Amino acid sequence: RSKMNQEVITILQTADIHAYLNSHNELFVENDSLVFRRAGGMAHIKTLADSIRKQNPEGTILVDSGDLIQGSGASVRSQGKIFPQIVQAMDYDLLIPGNWEVVYGKQVMMDVMNSYETNVIVANMYDEETGNPLFPPYWITEKKGVKIGFIAYNDPEIPIRQNPGYSEGMIFKPVEENLKELISMLKGEEEVDVLILMAHLGISKQVTLANNPAVEGVDFIFGNDTHERIRKPIEGKYAKVVE
Repeated sequence: RSKMNQEVITILQTADIHAYLNSHNELFVENDSLVFRRAGGMAHIKTLADSIRKQNPEGTILVDSGDLIQGSGASVRSQGKIFPQIVQAMDYDLLIPGNWEVVYGKQVMMDVMNSYETNVIVANMYDEETGNPLFPPYWITEKKGVKIGFIAYNDPEIPIRQNPGYSEGMIFKPVEENLKELISMLKGEEEVDVLILMAHLGISKQVTLANNPAVEGVDFIFGNDTHERIRKPIEGKYAKVVE
């Protein structure tokens, strides 16, 4: 974009909601003190997201980066089946699976996420039987003439860090296996102006990745999994990290 024609693109990210549908007590560090106050709740998040979208209706994107469908009684009793309606009401543009999306097994995860009626991506999860990707590896959109690409990765250590029964029938491959190829495709053939890597890996792996030459070409790593609140992007050698 030229200096004469700058556009504002707003990208809103939720992650690690863990099926908490209602507001709840949340721990914050404020002025070097621990403070509990009411926060969260899907209705509150929607109200906030909608109000921001109204300020920039042609240039706002809402994404969720995983661990949405597990963590509360409502999730357990419905095995995540309440979430397609919620995702549609929230008007998400893009979602990715996190490490806990697998908790009810492959088929439930696929049924739930394919019912979202919006974009779901992840570049390193495959069907063990067929070898096929479970979801597309990337998504491209255009806002105000700015072409934006998203690539997504889930933690390849899911079968090790959790009960392996949860992820039965799924293969998780290392991030580096196809990262350079996807970056090259999106920056080269697709000519995206901005490239974002959505990573459900945890803060330490995300910062390590930001300093890895394999990630060159990515502008931002949208990190998740460790529930950090990164107020100012962490500057890696090749990309900036938020969570």
